[in-house]
Amino acid sequence: MKKTIIKLLCIASVFSAFSLVSCGEVVSDTSQGGKPGVQADSSADDTSADDTSVGSTLADDTKSDVKDQPGKADDSSSAADMPEKTHGDPSIEECGEDFKKGYNDFAAELFRRTAASDAADGKNVLVSPESVIMALGMTANGANGETLSQMRNVLCKDVDGQSFNDNMLFLLDKSESSEDVTFSIANSLWARSSGFTLGQDFADMAAEYFGASVYSEPFDGTTVGKINDWVNEKTDGMIPSIINQLSPTDVTVLLNAIAFQGSWAKPYEDFNVDEKGVFNAYGGEKQDCAMLHSTEDVYISDSSAKGFLKYYKGFDYAFMAILPNEGVSVEDYISSMTGEGFSSLLNSAERGVNVIAQIPEFSYDYGAHLASPLNDMGMELPFTADADFTAMGETETGILCISDVIHKTHIELDRTGTKAAAATAVIMKDSAEAVTEVYEVKLDRPFVYAIVDVQNSIPVFIGAVNSVK
Repeated sequence: MKKTIIKLLCIASVFSAFSLVSCGEVVSDTSQGGKPGVQADSSADDTSADDTSVGSTLADDTKSDVKDQPGKADDSSSAADMPEKTHGDPSIEECGEDFKKGYNDFAAELFRRTAASDAADGKNVLVSPESVIMALGMTANGANGETLSQMRNVLCKDVDGQSFNDNMLFLLDKSESSEDVTFSIANSLWARSSGFTLGQDFADMAAEYFGASVYSEPFDGTTVGKINDWVNEKTDGMIPSIINQLSPTDVTVLLNAIAFQGSWAKPYEDFNVDEKGVFNAYGGEKQDCAMLHSTEDVYISDSSAKGFLKYYKGFDYAFMAILPNEGVSVEDYISSMTGEGFSSLLNSAERGVNVIAQIPEFSYDYGAHLASPLNDMGMELPFTADADFTAMGETETGILCISDVIHKTHIELDRTGTKAAAATAVIMKDSAEAVTEVYEVKLDRPFVYAIVDVQNSIPVFIGAVNSVK
């Protein structure tokens, strides 16, 4: 039998920590663009048994209604007023090949543009493409025209809106059917209760294909607390919060949360754990750690890296370890990653071999603002005041664009298995500020400052800083 020894002394964070399923491109079909007309009403009768602690649930049924009781259609709306719905394809048993290719291309580029510079600084990095594509996929169903085209091209090129939504629904159903691991995906839509009219078709699609609950909130400090409570609950406490505040121009927040917990299919015994292990960290520092020793039977390799798969119970999910070759840094490896390369590496698996493997126990959090990476990937228009999100709803100014995309992750790997979580928030704003000039002020040299009484326009304190030591 072939025997390969791998000491995982430097871990390249696998960009999909929650699923090895490849995915494709994002976006909805403009033929099903939602027509504005559903006012997010904070006076909705909050009778949801499950979500009353989080916010005023507007809808969490297949048909979302944001005017009356949760999950109930508004009697004032005639059935003739609503377009006939096209339901998800129940025959899908796995993601389509075009979807897998598009998803992997998006995942690799997002990871590369988001994490390469942080990895170069010696930071631990972790991105969940599945969380990001879920949140942006919901958002894309509210887009039209060139805004929609840009989102499709970035999220899942060459996949039409209906196929994308069907694949999203499949991934959602797959997580719910997991028996041997705990894997949950949750989506929600939070609409400001004044100054914004949510599109009914858009809300319906969010519920139908993404299982999203819809909430009407005043978008004040209490709303921030409820959003963070929702994220904390849906990530099993691994991500306590996602946002710090909402601005006066924010009108909608689209949320995704993922929680994963899997035990190893082949558990570690006490004699497999070296409590005095050594990890050779970035910069040459030697760090003490608990090193897990095992013999695995799936080996992967390409021209610049080698690794192995270690399965979780049920064998539907696996930890994919990737160790760059000697002389190839983690940041260089990340910078060269492509969707095709990742697929090829995974598909290079040699089975039935002996891989002498070592993995250190580790745990960390990571977070990033994704507006800049997404913009660099070609999603430019959605972040400007020229964006067309009329299928999502109407604002008082007629402007609706993405303000920010916030992403947070968490992972814990030890001798028992792995716990991981991700949360993504797409924040939509009603503001003409998207087209104004951008200024930059870096207080990286001596500066003057004041603490002012804003109401009266007077200073309470005035000072100057020449040194921060």
